[in-house]
Amino acid sequence: MSIFDKKKAVTRPQLREILKKSSPYIRGSGGRMYSLQQRMKMEKEMFPPSRFSSHISEIEVKRRLRELRVERNRAKTHKEKIETDRKIRFLQDITGVKPY
Repeated sequence: MSIFDKKKAVTRPQLREILKKSSPYIRGSGGRMYSLQQRMKMEKEMFPPSRFSSHISEIEVKRRLRELRVERNRAKTHKEKIETDRKIRFLQDITGVKPY
């Protein structure tokens, strides 16, 4: 289920609340998890206020997922690729948006 089923966009405070209440576990990473501080930092890192408006739409999430996939492919070390892949999977789980 997507967070965008009932609404076209989510405000930043709503996104922060979703991240707070979400499961800290990362799917497919062998039990790894993000702490509350890491999840709050991730919101500001993935959707910077200078680039994204006060509302985040499904299209913007898909665009950010595409950018993360490009970043993963351009990563030089295996560790960077794994970290970026975890961010992608976590964002997909939280938002419920499927990549295209």
